[in-house]
Parts: sequence; C-alpha cells; structure tokens
Amino acid sequence: MFFSCGTESPAPEYKQLSISGFINQDPNFKVFAEGMRRAGLEDSLENQGPFTLLLSSDQAFEQRGILAGEDLSPEEWRRIILYHLSPGDQSRDSLSGAVQPSLLSGYYWLINEENGRLTVNGKVNLMSADLILANGRIHILDGLLDPQRLNLVSMMKNAGYTTLAEGIETAGLSGQLADFEKNFTILAPTNEAFQAYFDAQKISKTDWLAISDLSNLLNYMIRDGEYSQADFSTGSLLMNSKDSLYISSFQENTWMNGTTQISRGDITGGNGLIHEIDHVLAAPQQSLATLVSEGGDGSGYSEFKAALIYADLLSLLEAEEVYTVFAPDNAAFLAWYQELEVSGYYEVEKDLLRETLMHHIALGRKFTTDFDTLTEWRSLLPGYPLVPAADGGTINGIILDPNYQNKLATNGLIHGIKGVLPLQIQE
Repeated sequence: MFFSCGTESPAPEYKQLSISGFINQDPNFKVFAEGMRRAGLEDSLENQGPFTLLLSSDQAFEQRGILAGEDLSPEEWRRIILYHLSPGDQSRDSLSGAVQPSLLSGYYWLINEENGRLTVNGKVNLMSADLILANGRIHILDGLLDPQRLNLVSMMKNAGYTTLAEGIETAGLSGQLADFEKNFTILAPTNEAFQAYFDAQKISKTDWLAISDLSNLLNYMIRDGEYSQADFSTGSLLMNSKDSLYISSFQENTWMNGTTQISRGDITGGNGLIHEIDHVLAAPQQSLATLVSEGGDGSGYSEFKAALIYADLLSLLEAEEVYTVFAPDNAAFLAWYQELEVSGYYEVEKDLLRETLMHHIALGRKFTTDFDTLTEWRSLLPGYPLVPAADGGTINGIILDPNYQNKLATNGLIHGIKGVLPLQIQE
C-alpha cells in the first residue's frame, strides 16, 4: 500500500482496473471490500461511474471497532460507502478548498488544505491522491469519515465569511438557516467588505452586532429558495427583510443596487447557495428629500436642496412616486450662478430655476449599471431628455460624482453630478 502523498516515487498505474477491482486486489482494503459487497454496491463500482472515492483502509475501520463486513448491517454499510463516494472524476487539485457533494444525498465533504495536505471535514487526511482508474479516481484516507450534513452557517465559517456568520448567530438567525427542509440563498460580504462598511459608518464590529434591528439588516442579504448566479435577472427581488434588491447586468457582471458585484458565485452551502459580494448591502431607510442634502467628495449638495425648497419642488421628493435625481453639487451651482451673473438661487428667474431643477429629475429608478440599456430618458421637463453614457460616467455630458452615485432611497435614487444640466431642447 502506498501512503505516499508528497513522495518522489511515481504512483503505480491502475487505469485498467475498476474501482471495485482495485479494492478487491489490495489486501489493505478487505473490510471495505466486504462492506461494498454487503451493501450491494460492488457492481456499481465495477461498471458505472465515473466516481471519486475517498478510501479508508482496514486500519481505519479497526480504529472504530469494525473488523469485518458482518459487523455492520447492509444499510449501515450503504450509508458509509455512499458518503465516501462522489459523482465525477475529481482530482486532488479540484477538491482543494471545495465543498463536494457525496452520493449520500444531502451530505457533503468539506475539504481544506493546510501545509500541503488535504483534510476532509477537519479531521481526516488524504494520505495518497489521484489513483486514476477505469471508472474514476481514488484518494486514500488515514481515517474513516462520518457523514456530515453541512448548513449555510457552517459553510460561511469554513469559507471565511466569519463576520457575516457571527452576525447571523448574534441575530438568532442560525437556527433558521440550519433548516434542511428549506433552501436559502445568501449574499455574503467578505470580511474586508464589512470592515470598509464599519469604517464608512464610523462604527466597530461590536457596535454593529449590538444594533437592535440586526436581524432585519441581515435578512436583506438572505432570500428563501436557491438562486444560482444565472437566476439573477434584471429587475427587483424581494429579500427576507421584505425590502427589494435591485439587480442589473453591466459589463457581463451581476450588480446589486448599482454598487455591489457578485465576486464569486454559486458556492454550495449544504442547504442553499452562497454568493460572495464586495459590499455590504443595506435596504434604504430615507426618502429622496432627506438624502438629497447629503454630500460626497467633501463638496456637499445643500445648495441643490435649498433650490428645491425655494422652487417648491422638495415635496415632490417626499412623495411615493419613484424618481431618479441628478443632483449638482455646491461647486456646480456656484459656477452656474456666475454664468447667470447672480448671487444665488433666490436671484434666478423662478421659471428658469424650476424648469432647470425639473430637468434633473426623471421618473423611475435607474442605476448607473442600467445606463448601457438606455439611449434617451425623459426628464420631468417635457422636451428635455436625459442621455446617459453607456459606461455610467456622464449624463448629458456632465460627469457624475464617483463618490456620490447610486444612492438608494425609499422612493428612488440619487446621482451626484459635477455641473448643472443645460436646458437643451429636443429637436
């Protein structure tokens, strides 16, 4: 027998043998061979496949007090052997860092690599790998695997999404996500994405874990049912928080709320799927009228809000109607005042002020990741269209503020811009 993972000696060639043929010809696997026959699986491992087998030796069975096939019932043997089998021909490299479904329905292998050695379920090591056979491949173990039924929380921990897992446990959601009668889809920010979120909010992880509505915040990244990355289509998706998530397809990537990409999709979690995302998603809590006075890039947008109030338009952004607003920053307004030779919005002719502001508002919710599907977009000022650049960088030739765009409100969306849109009538 050759427990030789990492040695320089080449492994013998067994390509003419089936999986059952290899097991039967090696005296180190007598117990497994007896169990295979007792479970009624010898013919399958002879003539079907391809399969990947994690094979345990007689010594591994003896450590569990199993000395012969008759020590277990056929049903017990079938459960053990099916758990040590996986569909397909899986190499050592393809197993590394993977969650692999076994042939025991609903049960998985959790495989990690440490110091050049693969460990299955955190306990059993691969001692020899990649024995290529006629109907699959064998990797030899130094122990016996216990069937492990992974759930999404354990998978999140294993895959490194530890901040999200800690939040889910603190919020009391782990029991819900351990329900094997249901499947779930998790949008999982990386730990780095969470740290960036904490820094932006000027809070610590401890502060975040103590938030009273933590459960609701996390449920915005959880959805009942199993959605693969290919299942996400342009439009809105109601999450478990009962808030909508807005999905766009831009430059061959899946985007959410215009700010967040799936960086790694379709990670099997046992009772669902995990999609790694690069930002922390948060459902909107404020109206457009509230958001419009916030600023990006240190320049601020208070002048735009003041002009809206003066023109009796701010109430429009407090209504239930959904709008996309292009908000010029304060520097843009000062430049506009100079062009008009006035001191402020209060000196701008009122019809001109109102029409100019209406030209900055459009019906509907359009993220910059939707711009490549738009050729022309009507503003609230009839005859004055909005023309976005396909790359999401400008509107009517005016540059968007990269630090203040895709700001989601309860009733729409705000994009900051670096100039006041000129009134150019459509011919």
